[in-house]
Amino acid sequence: TRLVTRPFCYSFAGTAMILLAALLSVAFSQVCKEGDDCPVTSGAFDDETSDLSLRQLRGVKAAVSKEWSFLKPNPELLIWDKRVNTSLNTTTDVVNISIYNGWLKVPLVHDPALLDYELPPYVCLRVRGMAALKQPAMNGPLLAHCGGPGSGRRCAMDMSKVNFDIDGQHSVMKDFDLLAIDQRGVNTSSDPYETEKRWGKAPPCPFKEAEKAVKPFPTMYCNEIKRKNLLQKPKKLMEMLAPLDNTSMDAFKNYVLPIWKAANVPYTDMAPYNESFVRWYYRLVKLEHAFCFEAERYKLKAPNGREYNSLLFAGTVDLAHDLDLFRQAIGAEQLSLYGASYGTSVASVYASIFPHLTFRLVMDGVVNPAPDVTLRAASSARGIESVWDGLVQDCETSVVRNM
Repeated sequence: TRLVTRPFCYSFAGTAMILLAALLSVAFSQVCKEGDDCPVTSGAFDDETSDLSLRQLRGVKAAVSKEWSFLKPNPELLIWDKRVNTSLNTTTDVVNISIYNGWLKVPLVHDPALLDYELPPYVCLRVRGMAALKQPAMNGPLLAHCGGPGSGRRCAMDMSKVNFDIDGQHSVMKDFDLLAIDQRGVNTSSDPYETEKRWGKAPPCPFKEAEKAVKPFPTMYCNEIKRKNLLQKPKKLMEMLAPLDNTSMDAFKNYVLPIWKAANVPYTDMAPYNESFVRWYYRLVKLEHAFCFEAERYKLKAPNGREYNSLLFAGTVDLAHDLDLFRQAIGAEQLSLYGASYGTSVASVYASIFPHLTFRLVMDGVVNPAPDVTLRAASSARGIESVWDGLVQDCETSVVRNM
């Protein structure tokens, strides 16, 4: 595996995200009409490793059927439902491309050993692919992730306008099938291309499991305090935030309400500058996330009735396994990845779990490849504390030296 990296800059306030904006817009879009060569079939769970645990899967190479390809994917995993012929403005000229839009079916829990006991819930993820200008693609698929998390299925198109055409010869677009995905929790409806005015809205997910329709992974957001109208019930809210605090109503006026009005939960610029604000901000976030975790929209049921909370299965490791199902669906033996900002974490986690299935990596603005949010948050907190300790130590040294 070849690895190309570019350093990433940090600031005291946090990580500076590198999201490369497209220089020019897509023009002359035309959705395939009846009679055009528009394949509408496309991806099954590889049971070669069904007796292995999730940890044991590392290093195990899943069999890939030669029957499937980018243009003809496995219909048990992936269905292309819309092909768009369009012209893409790159840094050098205009390129005619074919863009495929579809749904990828993935298990909520990526643990084949679970299949020995029960069928887990399945979810759909919206995906997009740009067919290599020369088919079949000489170098196979290349998945682009533009960071966030939050970048979605538009990433490969955006990168094709700038980063993927540096040489002006369209080498990347010519030799790779370019892929992008709405990872778990991303708002699928926010895509700027699949709209009524452009390509038309995305059709519903066509998959069924246990005779029930498979639904898209729920969009993740937390606004439960607002939805429950608790700001209009300050006494009840403060009883939840600080049941033993006799000054809680004063705190509501002086801290809770100003924090909320400043920028809402879970983020506010007011918190870092005052210890009381920090403490009330923490209580608000803790309550908000407790409500959010129990929200019904995140509860999914297996065919046997067992309930799963989808919030527990939306991390970078889950995404890496989704990407590998994407690879299997198009019959590719290996997958290349381009990652920018947080996308470098996605690429590095995939390559760590599936080193033998990784062809090429491009890491643009490398961030710490923490496999989950808990480790990432702990690392960030330690980094901020280390910077502060260093500043304090330098100040003390300067005083001692009469500087």
